[in-house]
Amino acid sequence: MDIAAFILSIISIIATVIIATYELVQNRKINDITLEAEYFDFLFKESMLRQIPLSRAKLVFDGNGKLTGTDDLIEVLNSMRRNSIYFQYTDGTFYEKLKKQLQGIEDLLDETADKNVVAEDQTKFFNELKENIETLYDLMLKKYLGKKIK
Repeated sequence: MDIAAFILSIISIIATVIIATYELVQNRKINDITLEAEYFDFLFKESMLRQIPLSRAKLVFDGNGKLTGTDDLIEVLNSMRRNSIYFQYTDGTFYEKLKKQLQGIEDLLDETADKNVVAEDQTKFFNELKENIETLYDLMLKKYLGKKIK
């Protein structure tokens, strides 16, 4: 009987150590995600919730088919790029994808602003811009939720 009790005690101690280690690792992961979410809020919340939608609403084609109102959105994108430098050191993959997505939107705006765009192509532009902004938001949301960016 004493040997059985001793073996059960050893198993109980090992299980307790394993569970405690697992919980410690999980708590550290949660703390890291929470801390990164706070940084993320500080760096991007205003841009994502207010600045992008408001500056996007200023984009219009004038009577000659020229895209106007791009300056505000480009400034928001540049600000987000500057703010994202922190992630260059903590999550290089996310940083590179974010930088590429921001640059892609800016390039689309610049290329379109340089030409006269007919009505059908104006709709195509706004659809492409919408898709690009949705991709940006999807990337940002994944990072905010602590998902690995591949």
